[in-house]
Amino acid sequence: MGLNSTEQALLIICTSFLVVFLILGIIALVYFIRIQIVVKKVVKNIEYVSDKAEKITDVIEKSTPVLGLIRFLSSLKSNKK
Repeated sequence: MGLNSTEQALLIICTSFLVVFLILGIIALVYFIRIQIVVKKVVKNIEYVSDKAEKITDVIEKSTPVLGLIRFLSSLKSNKK
């Protein structure tokens, strides 16, 4: 019970389409993994910058009262002249 020529042609066409879609799927998966790695690096850099900005904000918040005192004292000094 062999395949006639029409069935063989259909089998070859279906197999070819399956191979093409399998290869495209593998390529898409590789690109997806690469993009995911790049996104992880970008997120890590953003977290680093965010932490640095938070530390800078803390330093500025802590120094604000001192700056206010310095401005007040300098205004008193300039009023005396």
